[in-house]
Amino acid sequence: MKNKTISMLKAITREQLLGNYGKLSSYVLLYSLCEIVISNLVFVIKGGVITRILAGLTGNLLLSVFTVGFIKVLLNTIRGNASSLSDFFYVFKHDPDKVIIISFVLWFFSQLMTLPLMIPGEVTGATGLSSGGLMLIKGVLVAGFMILYLFAYIYLSQSYLIYLDRPELGARDILSLSIRVMKTNKLRYFYLLFNVFGMVCLMIITAGIAIFWMMPLSYGLMINFYEDLKGGLKGYEAQV
Repeated sequence: MKNKTISMLKAITREQLLGNYGKLSSYVLLYSLCEIVISNLVFVIKGGVITRILAGLTGNLLLSVFTVGFIKVLLNTIRGNASSLSDFFYVFKHDPDKVIIISFVLWFFSQLMTLPLMIPGEVTGATGLSSGGLMLIKGVLVAGFMILYLFAYIYLSQSYLIYLDRPELGARDILSLSIRVMKTNKLRYFYLLFNVFGMVCLMIITAGIAIFWMMPLSYGLMINFYEDLKGGLKGYEAQV
């Protein structure tokens, strides 16, 4: 079976969400409130570098639980099933440790990008490098780790949906299955991310007003990518 293009998936997503934006907007608002509360709690925590890193990690892991809840609501909508407030809090009662492990792995790769920025300026004196040379090295390292994170994110991008769709799998198997199904779909998903980036830019331009339309559309597009990917894989349900 030939996979649908991203343009086709976007058109399908718009059609599926038509008439559901009113209800979905309430979940977007709820998710935004959760994000604001968590961000503020993390921000007020004082301490050293380690304390701030741990606070950021904790906030990231907690927010991921609500992210998957929002995805659960959208998944039901796209599949034509009814959704309720309990779906938004789905993870709390269904193996939250799996989501936490997945989120931690993603967080770990994202943090690699910040490592070069921690190189102290005193290195210039010890190595004979100029400040400009050190900045150049830092920039190259950040770019390299950014590419590494992008690859890791793409390979693990289906993990949350696999968690919702394959409750019998453990966290390790979920991550492995995501990597396996994405091996031949990296470029397609990269193009999808370009589309999502455009939606994010639109949200910024409209001072966040467009979030009520763009957030369901962007996550819905990712869900339809998964549905299309799953439909084109022989024996997906049997894969571990």
